[in-house]
Amino acid sequence: MKKTKKNLTLDDLAALMQREFLDMGEKINKKIEGVDKKIEGIEEKIEGMEEKIQSFEENTSQRFEEMHKRFDRLEGRMGQQERRLDHGEDQIFEVKGRLKILEGKAKAGVKKI
Repeated sequence: MKKTKKNLTLDDLAALMQREFLDMGEKINKKIEGVDKKIEGIEEKIEGMEEKIQSFEENTSQRFEEMHKRFDRLEGRMGQQERRLDHGEDQIFEVKGRLKILEGKAKAGVKKI
């Protein structure tokens, strides 16, 4: 088959240019749609991360409050134990004093108890 040369008219050239511009516009629109989809995906991931961060903050805050309550209870119990220890030490000191008195009486020949 032999190619024949065809003379291009201005209308042919205009139609060719129009097709090329339309093709280019379609390619650009497809690229923009792809970029839009990627941006939407990124936005969804960011929203998911924000939700995870929010949940982490709430969980951390709740756990901190629970630990603070536990610490307060332990402090209270320690204070009770310290008071009991102080009271026990006072009683031991009192018993030692009585024992010295009794020992002194025993040495002096007073009736043993």
